[in-house]
Amino acid sequence: ASDAELQEVSRQALNLAQTLGVDVNEATRSVANMMRTGLVGSATEAMDLLISGAQLGADEYGDLADTMQEYSTQFRDLGLTGAEAMGLIVQGMEAGAQSSDKVADALKELNIRVTGLEGPAVEALDELGLNAEKMASAFAVGGPKAREALDQILDGLEKVEDPALRDQLAMDLLGTQAEDMADALYNLDLDTAA
Repeated sequence: ASDAELQEVSRQALNLAQTLGVDVNEATRSVANMMRTGLVGSATEAMDLLISGAQLGADEYGDLADTMQEYSTQFRDLGLTGAEAMGLIVQGMEAGAQSSDKVADALKELNIRVTGLEGPAVEALDELGLNAEKMASAFAVGGPKAREALDQILDGLEKVEDPALRDQLAMDLLGTQAEDMADALYNLDLDTAA
């Protein structure tokens, strides 16, 4: 990179750190991890995404930079783009999620339970009309197949009319993360996230 390019990226990193209220090293680590996992194509795209997410309420509890650093691998494994991951976080926060970390942790737990074909998760997927082995395989493959499977699961949960049954299925799929997310879980919609 030229000196001018390095100066511009440094200026953007300082602006990001100030906007998020974190030190520049923390902001830079988040940007680097988002790039390394392929959620974004450039440092500028990562910084723009973090700032726009913060402006939309995803950083209400000051944990957005940490969340994107910690969970970028999970988002990638679920086949999400950076914009989709941020959109899901924003949707969760708008519906009352405790923090951006809770939204990301719920997605991580869903990935673990579906991929591992744990007993209650298998039954919950069957109840949603989804083949557990196909969902597990899609999550294990990652990329577009995982994204499609995630979309089907989120849509399936949203369509369950009986609130008690929906909450039970969510518990079977996400464990205590479903309790932490409460009704914010049912606001996650991949079709509108990005």
